[in-house]
Amino acid sequence: MKRVRILTVYQFATLGGVERALLNRALALKATGAQVTLDLLFLRDHGGLAAIKKAIDSYGLHDYARVVTNPRLADYEFFSLIDTPEFFEFVPKRSKLFAECHASGYQAQVYLRTLPVHVRAVGVPSLSVQRRVSELVNVPVEILPNRVPQPRSALGNGRWGMPVIFYIGRVEPGKNVSEALRIHALAKNIEPEISMLIITPSRDCSSVYDEASHLGTLKNVFIRGAVPFDEFDELYSEIGSQRSVFVSSSRHETWGLSAAESIAAGIPVVLAANEGHREVARENEAFLYPLGDEEAAAGKVLTALNRSERIMEDLSDLRDYHTRLADVTSATISFFGL
Repeated sequence: MKRVRILTVYQFATLGGVERALLNRALALKATGAQVTLDLLFLRDHGGLAAIKKAIDSYGLHDYARVVTNPRLADYEFFSLIDTPEFFEFVPKRSKLFAECHASGYQAQVYLRTLPVHVRAVGVPSLSVQRRVSELVNVPVEILPNRVPQPRSALGNGRWGMPVIFYIGRVEPGKNVSEALRIHALAKNIEPEISMLIITPSRDCSSVYDEASHLGTLKNVFIRGAVPFDEFDELYSEIGSQRSVFVSSSRHETWGLSAAESIAAGIPVVLAANEGHREVARENEAFLYPLGDEEAAAGKVLTALNRSERIMEDLSDLRDYHTRLADVTSATISFFGL
């Protein structure tokens, strides 16, 4: 198979989930030796471009991903536009054009109703997004699964050390971090040493401090800024050496990449049972709680921290699933018709 280059266009470069998903896709292509390169074009740099380039260097991905700034569009046969409809008009009409939708809300997806007629298919990260997008378009909607590599760093067994609840993601209303803080407070009533670590690119975390102060847990809540893409392995190794559990109380998710990465690192998760999280947990109720039921979530957090044999067996099964990188390569080849 001749090496194929796909110009993959996204609105902006951040330290966010879409960018991590693209790097994971490139890692999957490398792991399986696929003759595919993602040429990544970001229309604006919102603080993530240097970190993306550094991750490509660190992971040795130059044959599978590269950042381009002024590509000659006529040189490409394949284009994939990720929630960047403003770029459709620049794609040569005879190209093989695809769209990808990672946006979670209807307002962010509504552009799909007016896709150019030469868009061949739409790629989505999960079944829940596939169902919604299928109602908006008249072209095939296919899942491009998110799988994650196992961390390069050695992992601890997480049976010892101080207990910690952690969350990785933005601090914004839809992420519902205040509920996670209340879950921490409830669990702390039973096990007073539990701390909470929030790792976020968000600059305004005043709502976190206000909620923690109200709950009386402020001295046990810690905030850490965004982590560069190539340092996540070390982060999960560090957290995984403690009695740790990842908690997300998001009201909605297209997938739940941080949860999947935690699972790949052998760390249990407790997730609000939105559609995306149900897919990440593969409907295993041991890792899910009804959104708003903070008592139930706190109970599952304490169970996860105790690392029961059943929890770890279920976690191992999920880990095997989420690290199946060949799924990414086969879906990519099928989607683009390579």
